[in-house]
Amino acid sequence: MIDSAVYWSKRKALSYAALYNFIQGGRGIGKTYSMKEWCISDFLKSGKEFVWVRRYKEELRQKYLLSFADDIADKFPNHHITIKGKELFVDKEKTGTFIVLSTSAFQKSVPMPNVNKGVFDEFVLEKGVTKYLQNEVHTFLNLDSTIARMRDESLPITEDLRWFFLANRVSYINPYFDYFKIKAPVEPGFAYKNGCLIEICDSSKYKQRYDNTRRGKILKDTPFYSYAIGNDPYSDESKFIENFSLGNCDFKFSIMLNDMIVGCWMDRSDYKLGFADSAPSTNRTYVIQQEDHSPNTLWLKTFKRSPDIQLMLTAYASGLIKYKNVRSMHIMNAVSYTHLRAHETLRHL
Repeated sequence: MIDSAVYWSKRKALSYAALYNFIQGGRGIGKTYSMKEWCISDFLKSGKEFVWVRRYKEELRQKYLLSFADDIADKFPNHHITIKGKELFVDKEKTGTFIVLSTSAFQKSVPMPNVNKGVFDEFVLEKGVTKYLQNEVHTFLNLDSTIARMRDESLPITEDLRWFFLANRVSYINPYFDYFKIKAPVEPGFAYKNGCLIEICDSSKYKQRYDNTRRGKILKDTPFYSYAIGNDPYSDESKFIENFSLGNCDFKFSIMLNDMIVGCWMDRSDYKLGFADSAPSTNRTYVIQQEDHSPNTLWLKTFKRSPDIQLMLTAYASGLIKYKNVRSMHIMNAVSYTHLRAHETLRHL
């Protein structure tokens, strides 16, 4: 049985009546369990269905789907939960649908008026795990608008489609926070803006309990413990982050990915190449993806031997780089991953 004093509760987040709820917290605090329970219990109460979204088809293999309800079955002892294909049934009534975000654009654009709950599990990628979709937020918004089409705004929020985005607290930086221009609180708590809610879960009570377990005693004071149990965003750490002053720098060029721009600056104080999430207007902006290309940008595939790119490669190879903040580091990491996949160069970015 879930102990509400130790595990995460959705109650306060629901009280904000936000359409998009972004929930980040340590591993094991019950985020996914709570959402599963809510999806089924609300269906039994209201008859309203849910959709459960994962990014890639590999995340919704049949083995995962068939075990989806194993951990919550005992919460509903008088009901029979089954999975058929990518649909969940309770007592032979359709209750939920599983959707792969990367292929959602190929699905028929059919509204789902009886769906009032959406869950996007693991919306923030962990370090070194695949990559975000190109224009991912637009892909999600297309899916959202298809499902929620023509909702009556005069009805209560419970009749609309509310989304819960779940993730471990691996990073504050992700395409969704960038797109909606929302910022997560540093400490556990809530931040609300224009229908978007961010909750950084308080894992302190779970941490106290975990500390007394066999694994807790072994893992305490390890980097894994700090991330998984201590709730520290490990993907935001880097020896190369320095809050350098742009006033001491000469601007060189910009790189754009998914409409996000990083400026490359040469610091005159130490001659390191610095990356900052700000840049002046320039005609020296390199792009990697066709979606970002415009009459005022440079296609990196063609200009990969330009002095700018060679300067960047040399700086990386020599360790003479730095990031002004976490956001610029994450954008450059995404640039590196995308460019490696597309052109098999810049191997050390």
